[in-house]
Amino acid sequence: SQQGFQLIVQLIIFPLIFLSGVFFPVNNVPTWLEVFSKLNPLTYAVDAIRQLFLGGSGEVVGVTVLGHTMTVMQDVAIVACFGTLLLLLAAWSFGKQE
Repeated sequence: SQQGFQLIVQLIIFPLIFLSGVFFPVNNVPTWLEVFSKLNPLTYAVDAIRQLFLGGSGEVVGVTVLGHTMTVMQDVAIVACFGTLLLLLAAWSFGKQE
């Protein structure tokens, strides 16, 4: 049902938003939480937007993965790859149902 779908979406979206670094920097959290945050593709979308707005502020901005600070283009590439993968998976799933 539509109500059941909305509940499932809320259960998925809220943790993704909280783990994405919207409210706190993901580089300053405990290690176990940092791992989950850096596996979240929304983290890289938030990071790209944050770098565009705060990039010239003089402070180091960006998610650090394995000692490398991500650039805006790298963040966008990660989000694009994840989106393409999900789009192909959805097309395959819908094609299989018919």
